[in-house]
Amino acid sequence: MYSKNSIKNTAESLGIGKLKDEVTAALAQDVESRIKLIIEDAKKFMRHSKRNKLQVSDINRALKVKNLEPIYGYDSKIDIKYKAVSTPYEDIFYEEEEELDLFTLVSEPLPSVPQEIEYTAHWLAIEGVQPNIPQNPISLNKEQNYIVGLSDGSDSINNTKDLEQNNTAPLVKHVLSKEHQLYFECVKDSLFSSNAKIQMAALDCVSSDGGIHQLVPYFIQLISDLLHQLMPSLLTCLVGKKLCKDPSENHWALRDLSASLIKTVCTDYGMSYHTLLQRLARTFLRTLLDPSKPSESHYGAIRGLFSLGNQVVRVLVLPNISVYSSFAEAEMASNHPISSQSAKKCLDTLTESLAVYAKSLLSSNVSDSNDDSTSSPADSSEERSKLQSVLGSYISEEILKLPESALWARFLYK
Repeated sequence: MYSKNSIKNTAESLGIGKLKDEVTAALAQDVESRIKLIIEDAKKFMRHSKRNKLQVSDINRALKVKNLEPIYGYDSKIDIKYKAVSTPYEDIFYEEEEELDLFTLVSEPLPSVPQEIEYTAHWLAIEGVQPNIPQNPISLNKEQNYIVGLSDGSDSINNTKDLEQNNTAPLVKHVLSKEHQLYFECVKDSLFSSNAKIQMAALDCVSSDGGIHQLVPYFIQLISDLLHQLMPSLLTCLVGKKLCKDPSENHWALRDLSASLIKTVCTDYGMSYHTLLQRLARTFLRTLLDPSKPSESHYGAIRGLFSLGNQVVRVLVLPNISVYSSFAEAEMASNHPISSQSAKKCLDTLTESLAVYAKSLLSSNVSDSNDDSTSSPADSSEERSKLQSVLGSYISEEILKLPESALWARFLYK
């Protein structure tokens, strides 16, 4: 089966020439016997696989059993074609391969450079509630929450016999006319427009047009979905770790704007979403008391907590200021200039916000302020120690430096 000429050709390819006929004959017999053994083992694998066709995988398993290298570059699903070349001695078979033109390959345009891998973060869930943003999976029937398709109303109207037989009133499908649907779509597209004039025109139409009372539930649902889309972005802009490439950029203004928008949302819709204030307060407090968070996130948490009202400041902020001041003062004393400046920014902002909070309490408790108007925390070591125990050394000293602190500083430790 394996000829002596094949042995000679293989030997010449390896640089071994002039083999004797006795050696080539012995090698041919040995190769033939080994090939037969491998084929017999491969047939066993074929029979155990309940097949009648020998595959490359069977040969590879047989080679693996004998601790030999498998055949690389071949697959059972590939149809291999061989061509014969006639020689004076015997026919030689070779695998047919596609010929490639090197000039064509060189002249082809280079493929585009692949983009670098980037990672972005988004809010998958906030307190167990998934926000309605493009990054999260949404329901296929989302648009049905806004508009109910136009129908003839035959399925939504029950006859009087059914009403008489049933004690409970059946649900009636809310049908909108085509004009109402077009009006709603036009208003929604205008509100999502980037042109402020178009947005204001749409709001004016909704506030002044008559006969659109049937669209009120759909506008309420639209506002609800917008809030779900808006809050994750506002929270990211407020307590995000890094909002700009250069730390010297004014990202503080963006955080201040986000805090003011969150305050507006809580003021306007806090009664409708009774868990909104609690969830925001927990998120901000966890961020503020986490030493692993950067000072930029702490700044956003401070702005967010004070935007939620005096009740949140009294219950959550004041009891935890000393904990935050301890690691914030250590960060301010570090050798890293950017971290030190950011920590000082947070402490100064906290001082300013506490002063505003105390002054608001003073204005609502004028009668109480008249009793202690002559006592100054700066002149009393006992009151100074109380401020330091609640606020920390840095904030308490900065509070005492503010004008008229004698009138309102006591509200910070009572």
